[in-house]
Amino acid sequence: MSRRGVADLPGLAELASLGLTLALCVSAGAGVGIGVDHWWGIAPWGLLIGLLLGIVSAVAIVVKIARRWL
Repeated sequence: MSRRGVADLPGLAELASLGLTLALCVSAGAGVGIGVDHWWGIAPWGLLIGLLLGIVSAVAIVVKIARRWL
């Protein structure tokens, strides 16, 4: 591997982690939403709001990471 290839590895690892970041944010939002639905009995609103917050947080993190590359 060339020197430049080794220098790019941390950036590539961060870029590769975007999929995991998206999945964790959305699943955490859904999990919290399901918990809220169960505790407060407001189904399906807790799940919908949790998914929305998870998606918003995922997009915010992806934008933050993408700005480092632009």
